[in-house]
Amino acid sequence: MSIELNGTTGITTPALDSVAQFSSADMPAGSVLQVVQSVWTTKVSTTSTSFITTGHTASITPSSASNKILVSLAGGGWYNANVSNKSNWTTIYRDAINIEPVANGGFEVAYFNAYAATPHSVTYLDNPATTSATTYTIYFRTESGGTNVYTQLSGGTPGVPVTLTLMEIAG
Repeated sequence: MSIELNGTTGITTPALDSVAQFSSADMPAGSVLQVVQSVWTTKVSTTSTSFITTGHTASITPSSASNKILVSLAGGGWYNANVSNKSNWTTIYRDAINIEPVANGGFEVAYFNAYAATPHSVTYLDNPATTSATTYTIYFRTESGGTNVYTQLSGGTPGVPVTLTLMEIAG
């Protein structure tokens, strides 16, 4: 296939039906192949020191097992009621597996003094090694039992929405 510019008759191009189809497999490594985003506005609370689900999920189906998924969590308004010097932790599960490599199994997203609201962000590059639909879920916990932590609460009112974004990256 060629494109010809001869200076007198303009540009000659091939018919569009003769052009080979371009697929995600033709993209160079590091290219973003697809993006899935989920916005969460539901308030969830816990006093658990073990990770519990927030119910916030997003699913993506990788086009190749060698591709990676960039998982990005942003926003929120994690709020700790009336307890000083405690932490709130969040983590990301792929299906039933906690994918966070941190020793505590998650990211410390807030270190609270009483009544602090702290938006947060977490980014993780995952290698699910599959072409099956893959679901990512946000979990969270409190540092100490009896300390109530929330999603979507800021000073008693709904907070900033939590956005979960999944990007398939060519391998």
